[in-house]
Amino acid sequence: MESIIIDHDRCIHCGMCSNVCVRKVIDDSEDILKLRDMECISCGHCKAACPEDAIEIPDLYAEEFIPFSRVPDFTSPEKLLTFFRARRSTRIYKETPVEKDTIEQIIEAGRFAPTGGNRQPLRYVASNSLEKIDEIRTLTFDSLLKQVDQMVNPTKSKSNTDAAPSVVYRTMLDYAELIKDMARACDKGVDRLLWHAPALIAIHASKEVESPEIEAGLCAMQMVLMAEALGLGTCFIGFINMASDNSPELKKVMQIPDHHRVITAFVAGYPDVNYYRLVSRKPAQVRWM
Repeated sequence: MESIIIDHDRCIHCGMCSNVCVRKVIDDSEDILKLRDMECISCGHCKAACPEDAIEIPDLYAEEFIPFSRVPDFTSPEKLLTFFRARRSTRIYKETPVEKDTIEQIIEAGRFAPTGGNRQPLRYVASNSLEKIDEIRTLTFDSLLKQVDQMVNPTKSKSNTDAAPSVVYRTMLDYAELIKDMARACDKGVDRLLWHAPALIAIHASKEVESPEIEAGLCAMQMVLMAEALGLGTCFIGFINMASDNSPELKKVMQIPDHHRVITAFVAGYPDVNYYRLVSRKPAQVRWM
């Protein structure tokens, strides 16, 4: 069964489904949409962004693609849940700058996220400078490509190649071809790393802090929901974590202290895409005790 089914009678060939497809499964280069032989991750972006509802995704629940307005309303639990469900990973942005006070409102939302023992170990770096973001993009690719090269040529790595592969190593191995493909696209002016976003925020903490990932995740989610309430879209960029762990140059540009590490990062900007439906997700796996 195909991962995506297109109703060509309803399709108006606006190209939005292809634009929002992170894996570029949908090919709109010809008069009729075609599916490339690539793995669909069933994110639901294409169906949610289709103004004519001309797309079916067999792996997802059609009844959960509910029409909605992007304007948030918290007057009831149902409307709050709709707001949570409406948040999409945005990869198409307007060139409109994100003002400093807007970014400060987003960070303020993260400041009140819960932390274990109220230790508040998280720190933030932010930028709405396109020049600075370009520099971060370049250094991120430099670090990622260097790590990929070390995997292909183990003699270049200082690590013990006889040791069991780490989680990070296995992750890099899984993404090696994607990273090289993204770098080639970037050389052609297509940013598939930071998505030409006009703002970037990263959360970091001391290496001595135990398990900061949970706190950073809670903090980041409050921040991106505040961004949504302010009319912005966001997209988490895990590659920055992977790159900064192995790049003193990147950490220096991002003003991350040597004894700190980036826990999570995301880009933000005003979306240049409209979604007309909420998307489907797998049912929660719950065991009542």
